[in-house]
Amino acid sequence: MKKGPLLACQPSSSTKACRFLSPLADMNSNGWEGYGGPVRLDKYHLDGIDPSLDDCCRREVESNRVYNALTSTLSRHDVTVLAERRRRHVLHNLKFGSGCRCTYDPNSDGGDYRALIELREIMKKEQEEADEDEEEEPDHEEEDDKDDSDDEFDYLLDEDLPIDNDLEERRRAELEFSMLHQEMATLHGFGVHRQMHPCRVLKAAGLESRGRSPPDAVVLHLFDPESMKSASLDLILEDLAKTCKGTKFLRSDGRSTLLLNADVASSALPNIKLEEDLPCLVCIDGGTVVSTSPRLQGLTEEDRTLPSALRNWLDRSHVLVESTPPFDQLCSIRPEEDALLDHMRAPKEPELERFDCGVPNCNKTFFHEHVGIGNEQQKGLVVSEEAVLGTPDAEAANLNSEVE
Repeated sequence: MKKGPLLACQPSSSTKACRFLSPLADMNSNGWEGYGGPVRLDKYHLDGIDPSLDDCCRREVESNRVYNALTSTLSRHDVTVLAERRRRHVLHNLKFGSGCRCTYDPNSDGGDYRALIELREIMKKEQEEADEDEEEEPDHEEEDDKDDSDDEFDYLLDEDLPIDNDLEERRRAELEFSMLHQEMATLHGFGVHRQMHPCRVLKAAGLESRGRSPPDAVVLHLFDPESMKSASLDLILEDLAKTCKGTKFLRSDGRSTLLLNADVASSALPNIKLEEDLPCLVCIDGGTVVSTSPRLQGLTEEDRTLPSALRNWLDRSHVLVESTPPFDQLCSIRPEEDALLDHMRAPKEPELERFDCGVPNCNKTFFHEHVGIGNEQQKGLVVSEEAVLGTPDAEAANLNSEVE
């Protein structure tokens, strides 16, 4: 199999996040291979070029398209871009911690409902009682641990093993990049279970995109604030979100969501009845509802959610994604919006005071006169009348100019 060019991804503080290992290879042949895994390269095409162009002009168009594909790939793997986006758009005053302003509203998102708060308190008390019981029981495992000691292999740690400093540095940089990428995904709602305002939850789930690309996988819980079934389900979804880093887990008040988004709900969730089907669990794949569970049918037993039944149902709906989405699919704030924000935040240069010469639309800031235009500020003459006639005022003015 023919191998494509290699690109070594080196996330660092510099803007050069990648470097060519084979610059003459074809970019469109295969993906580039980076440290620890392949690098997804943006594709370019040569379709739609005017056939009447000269060879030099055609080559220029082709090179521009190749350059644009390369630039977008480099920016996607640039750790500086990640850090800059985090500095610009992360909100730290949310109820659940931090999040990107393109995803969360600090005034309305976050929090818990009544049944969930009560269930958390009950589980906290049970955990405290269980911890007290464990402290009272004698520990008989300490003697067994002494017998299982591995001190005899400590000599292996004392051996001097060859270390490749360059490889170690690249590997450390790769781990730092991976951690930053995962942090950015969490700030945008992937791999966490969040409560959102009813007016915004359907848009965040991708059912009301308005030009934005919807998330690949979303689990939406339209809860009943008085139902213990909903509270039990949310606790399990919070644990499940820790392993599914590519899925958005959202919850919101079901009744308010259906009432405040009647148009979207009637088209995207036509089978969900307001008075009969709440609480409800919805699976969304790429902005399309693939399955629903009205009244959590088949997922609960009395007031308790069955974890195995829930995971199997979500697996069949193909919404449990473990891999983190690419960085360029996380934030919906476009680069041109960043540029506009920079322009609006930039300090304005102070305007210089305009010299009043009496001529409209003249913006000169220094002393001057316009020849041929007479007004209150100037006479419009190259040589003043006093200088021609030789009046005392003109002689005094000439004397002062000579002194200066």
